[in-house]
Amino acid sequence: MIAQRNRANRIYPWLEDMGWVEGVGNFLAAVSRPFNPYIVWKMNRLKFPVNAYEVYFLAMLTSLVVYCAVSFLNCRRPFNLDRMLHRGRYAIEGEKKLKSAWTWKSVWGKLIGITLEYSTGDKVIARAVFIYSFIYKFMIAFVLVVLLNVVSPWPLKWWGHYFLFTNLVIPGIAAVITTVWFSIGCSIDLRRLFRDLKNRVSNPLDNGMVDGHVSLVEKAQIEAIEKNTQK
Repeated sequence: MIAQRNRANRIYPWLEDMGWVEGVGNFLAAVSRPFNPYIVWKMNRLKFPVNAYEVYFLAMLTSLVVYCAVSFLNCRRPFNLDRMLHRGRYAIEGEKKLKSAWTWKSVWGKLIGITLEYSTGDKVIARAVFIYSFIYKFMIAFVLVVLLNVVSPWPLKWWGHYFLFTNLVIPGIAAVITTVWFSIGCSIDLRRLFRDLKNRVSNPLDNGMVDGHVSLVEKAQIEAIEKNTQK
């Protein structure tokens, strides 16, 4: 938005003053050439050559690369994932865990992230979010639309209707539903929160301090588990 807003009066004149108009234009044309005619980046005095969706994709791709690179460079030694997730020897007694085996019955819950701690309402929300984000937004509003346009490109008028429904109508309906749903759920959970705070038993170790990348409460639990394992 900033690049488009200031293209004509600031960015392009600055490129002219620096003598970079031709060089940047050649670079943009060379980068987009393999994707022509779907992606065409041409130097323009009035319009920013990269559209919003292309900037969005580049931002996601850059974030993915930076995240993987930083994670790889910072991983000096293997992280104890079992301890963080309370698995194996670090399992906390009384905690319910979803079975690790992949079966036709558990595959749906594993893909969405549903565990045995989920209530019926939690499962409905998790499945609804998965259907909206993956089935609708990715498979229908993106993949299916791409395939349809490969077979027969849509006229410009159809794209207007497409963006109207995908950016305004459907998100607006989802916003109304989630607002009502979350308002009811938050009211119920808020009452439950105050009730649990009133009846909770205080733990002096639960003060927010961290030692060895784990809280003091978890550290005490892990030390107790390790002692029992050694015995």
